[in-house]
Amino acid sequence: MVVASALGGAVVAAVIVVAIFVLVIGVGGGPPPQGGPGMDMSQGPPPALVELAQASEQDVRRQAEVTGRLEAVRRAVVASEVEGKVTGVVVEVGASVTGGASELATVDDVWSRLDVERAEADVVAAEADLRNSELDLERLERLAASQAARPREVDETRAEVASREAQVLALRAALAREREALSRATIKAPFDGWVTAKHVEEGEWVEPGASVVSLVSRGEIDARLDVPERLINEVTDGATVSVLVEALGLEAEGVVVSVTPDGSGAARTFPVEVRLDDRSGALKPGMSVTGGVSVGDALPRLTVPRDAVQFGPAGAVVWVAGPIEMPGPFAGAAVPVPVTVVTGVRDRFAVEPMAMGEESLLVDGAAVVVAGAERLMPGQPLMTGGPPPGDMPPGPQAQADDDAGASASAGGE
Repeated sequence: MVVASALGGAVVAAVIVVAIFVLVIGVGGGPPPQGGPGMDMSQGPPPALVELAQASEQDVRRQAEVTGRLEAVRRAVVASEVEGKVTGVVVEVGASVTGGASELATVDDVWSRLDVERAEADVVAAEADLRNSELDLERLERLAASQAARPREVDETRAEVASREAQVLALRAALAREREALSRATIKAPFDGWVTAKHVEEGEWVEPGASVVSLVSRGEIDARLDVPERLINEVTDGATVSVLVEALGLEAEGVVVSVTPDGSGAARTFPVEVRLDDRSGALKPGMSVTGGVSVGDALPRLTVPRDAVQFGPAGAVVWVAGPIEMPGPFAGAAVPVPVTVVTGVRDRFAVEPMAMGEESLLVDGAAVVVAGAERLMPGQPLMTGGPPPGDMPPGPQAQADDDAGASASAGGE
């Protein structure tokens, strides 16, 4: 009996503690609600912190998506121009090289240096012979002036001088050739690029024309798009095309540099090359890309930032900061507007609001949510870290607050 009484007393005490805890939490245990002094948080969801941007009307051409891949602007297999033993391959696969400056490999130049020395000696000897012939000619011309030398001897000496002059020119050309061959024993990169393969190693013998390394260019890269036959006449040289590199999530704009008028393949597509800037080196040949080809005439369309469009099973939605009657520092009330995405335009989407039986709030200049829309509820108050986007008229509540402030100021006077 004593045990039962004690157990009953413990139960009663526990019930009282729980009741007090619930009462405390319900009355004042949590943090004070955000918003104005007259806001009743029990009647709706709490305010949501969001980021806003503006919808704007722009002239837009419809974008048709086509697929493709990245290709190097230039690709080359660099070959040796001289014969000899490879004394070094100074680059590795993946190395970055600079055109005209970076060494790729070297060929033993001992024979080339000997050839240069021999050619230099030949030139010196020929120049000495030429000088002797010129002196003979000067002597004979003085004698001929005094009738002491026959004219035929003078003519023959002149011919000899001309012959030796030609010989000197030929030997000087041979010397220049040998010097050039010596310089080409050091194989340099023909353009800025990346090393993709090595074909020789130190100690191998190479002949003129033997492959040394393979290169692909860097700095610029081409997006090769496969454009269907129904769209190819919409693409012209010099046109601007937006290209999305799927692997990097990177979007860039390029210029059409080539439209190949040959669609003889089974797919009935035409290759179009779009030149992209790749100074950072992030783009690699072989990456998949999607290009946006502009088709049709430019029409005025409502556009919103891409982040403003929320895609779900029921379709696409844009949340608009609509009018709010609740007092407080609010940017508006969340209003979902179903839309149809027409096309993409760089960092924006061209959209068409779907009719819902009343006039849409998604119009030119409307404030749309670009961050924080994932858990929004219709009618939920919206707050921002700063004022709403510029050039937007104040909402009904803001205007009412301004009017009330003005009246209070007048009454105080």
